[in-house]
Amino acid sequence: MAKSKSKRRREKAQSETSPDNAGLPYARLIGGACLMAVATASFWWWRGQSAADSAFEAQVQRGRPDLELVVRHDDEGRGHLGPGE
Repeated sequence: MAKSKSKRRREKAQSETSPDNAGLPYARLIGGACLMAVATASFWWWRGQSAADSAFEAQVQRGRPDLELVVRHDDEGRGHLGPGE
């Protein structure tokens, strides 16, 4: 039996307007995995930076008594020229 023109038009219109969801779940999984990887890498970088800062502060505190022993001599004209001199 032959199909009517209106039925063919409805089928064509429905197929053109319906979204193709075949690849959508994989795209969301890949996007979610990338987002988690960036978040994890950012967290590790942040933790490393704060650990380095605290280690530096500890070294500064240990070196303070040694810095007080440094003797600073007067310039007595041996310095560099200032701007415009």
